[in-house]
Amino acid sequence: METSVVVFDIRNFTDNYLFFSSIKDNQFKKFIEDICSYGYNLALKISDGENNFYFNTTGDGFILLFFSDYHFIKCYLWGLLFNYYAIKKCNEFENITDRSMSFGIGIESGDVEQISIKNNPNPIYTYLGNVINIASRIESLTKTIARTTLIIGDEINQLLVKTLYNIDYRSKREDARKSSDEKNTNKINNLLNETNQKMLVNYISLITLKGVDKPIAIYRLSPHFFKKDNEVFLRLINSLSSIIDKNFYIK
Repeated sequence: METSVVVFDIRNFTDNYLFFSSIKDNQFKKFIEDICSYGYNLALKISDGENNFYFNTTGDGFILLFFSDYHFIKCYLWGLLFNYYAIKKCNEFENITDRSMSFGIGIESGDVEQISIKNNPNPIYTYLGNVINIASRIESLTKTIARTTLIIGDEINQLLVKTLYNIDYRSKREDARKSSDEKNTNKINNLLNETNQKMLVNYISLITLKGVDKPIAIYRLSPHFFKKDNEVFLRLINSLSSIIDKNFYIK
């Protein structure tokens, strides 16, 4: 089953939970409820119903899978909109409580299989797939790269760029690597860099992830381009929204 996966993790969860519990203050609990509710409701709005996505909390975050047509478009649109909201809420929380608050998001596309618990009056099911492991490993990398809250993997980047700009990004990257013509190499790299800017990302590198057979390319959401009044940001939101016939506004 084809899907696009989000793994979202809240930083400093244990320290904040213990701190606010010790002073019997429910601000942290309300923060968790608010940010998880927003993530779920945004997925519901983008996907047109619960049957088109899967959402499950992990205590200090959640996992989210998008299915059906254009799952990768819906997933990246969700990621951009949620990332904007989460940054705003973390900043508000820090200003009110004087406590550190941040998060990480990992996104990738791939295949999963559904498994369920049998003979249960209330159906319980989950999903298995290497793509979930990859998204989780990608999310962990946000801890090690400065000013990074969201990283996407090679497969979802490939699907997005092909759909949005009709460019085989992976093939072009390989062409640049193999080319012995400096002029041609520069031409290809310029095209890839322009595409990255349209996608609001910076290419990091090929990286080997634990439990993943082959190195994969990863891309970080650029804080330079990710701004409310940036025309490139708004243009990308509009492009993604139009493909799934939606309208979203950045508040």
